[in-house]
Amino acid sequence: MTLSPDLRNRIYPLLLLLSWAVLTLPGLGLAPLFDYDETVYAQTALDMMHHGQWIVPTANGMQFFEKPPFTYYLMDISFKLFGENAFAARLPSAVFTLLTAWVLLAGGQRLKDRRFGLMAAAIFLSMLEVGLLAHAAILDAVLNFFIAAALISYALWMRGGSPRLAWAMAAAMGAAVSVKGPVGAVVPLMVMGLDRLWAGDVKGCVARFPWWPCLGLFLLTATPWYLLILIENGPGFLYQFLWVQNIGRALHPMQGHGGNWSYYLVVFLISSLPWIGWLPAYFRRAFARNETSDPDARALLRFSAVWVLSVIVLFSFAQTKLPHYISCVYPALGLGLATLLHGEYQP
Repeated sequence: MTLSPDLRNRIYPLLLLLSWAVLTLPGLGLAPLFDYDETVYAQTALDMMHHGQWIVPTANGMQFFEKPPFTYYLMDISFKLFGENAFAARLPSAVFTLLTAWVLLAGGQRLKDRRFGLMAAAIFLSMLEVGLLAHAAILDAVLNFFIAAALISYALWMRGGSPRLAWAMAAAMGAAVSVKGPVGAVVPLMVMGLDRLWAGDVKGCVARFPWWPCLGLFLLTATPWYLLILIENGPGFLYQFLWVQNIGRALHPMQGHGGNWSYYLVVFLISSLPWIGWLPAYFRRAFARNETSDPDARALLRFSAVWVLSVIVLFSFAQTKLPHYISCVYPALGLGLATLLHGEYQP
């Protein structure tokens, strides 16, 4: 039996997401929580749930201001549904990895076509680091979803989309701040700014951007917990969270997590497996001039490369280094490699 093109377009994306879920979910609970981050985040979520304390995060009875509680709330929902175990602690990471693939699928379809969206999502889900983070009870898979949603909404808005796409970008960026702090806004703003700078369109973008609704949505999604914790705990929270956990991590290696300038280059190459062989062509095409008559494809490839390289450079300057700090680049790499393999970018 031969499937019609329309039926294939509907079934293949569903099969991709379903098959990845079937292969991933059963393995979430095979190993106990073993990493410091996994154990302390899961314990913080449990403490908040057991004590009914939903504003001030605590771990083993002590205040824990390292990260906002967004992901702890997700873990608590999972604990309620599936019990207090490793599977439940890691489930939010797997779910948000799948949601990131869905954003690539849906966004790619609007940027080009269904085949392109399917390619971007499949490439993303097949990467080594993406699979590892989906099995880890940490915050980054959730953060990466909101960063990807913000930047793909931006890309769609720049294609002449509705102002609502800019609103979605601002809301997603604010949610990213609620997940892991200032980095949730710094990364998207940096990528968007550099992309417009490369395109020579900074003034035009600033002029047509819907500032007031976007600012309102950003504040609505970014600030509620920060205001509540400031009222509850006073300015001591600001010192611990902003200065120690954010600025301090950038200025000094914390908990022995340091590395030299090449740290993230090595991480990126290994984490991109099995697509490492395509990286030279990807970066060469991104920086080449007039390699395609399709300006949209050229702009998308440039946007993807700016996203990848700016994040790697930013975190290379930070003194505290961990492999998952640059993990928000893998949705961008999925978009870029899909562009490379689609249409006029066939090697």
